[in-house]
Amino acid sequence: MSTNYGHQIFFLEFTGFRIKIVKIDNINNNPKVSFCVVGKTEILPDKFSSNYESCIVQGLASEVFGEEKQKAFEGLIGKYSKDFVAEGLKFMVNCIDKTRVFKIAISAVSGKATK
Repeated sequence: MSTNYGHQIFFLEFTGFRIKIVKIDNINNNPKVSFCVVGKTEILPDKFSSNYESCIVQGLASEVFGEEKQKAFEGLIGKYSKDFVAEGLKFMVNCIDKTRVFKIAISAVSGKATK
């Protein structure tokens, strides 16, 4: 899950999964990252093509702690579970110590689309 606040993107990782640990190790070794989002897509089978929109964000990833971690977690709950905020906050209290939150400080954005 991720959310965007101004010129930063926040994402979280539940600890204990091997692939997640590798990702975190990679960020610790080299914080330069990219984040890709593909928006609306439409396959055009008769043209052997597609319509799409996408963007790639580049920046530096770093782990956040304390109040910044909590605010990012709350932002993710608000974005993805806005009808269940109270339940989400209870969930956060139970798992925040088992969750690592990272932010990407955006340094560049590029995008393209076909229509």
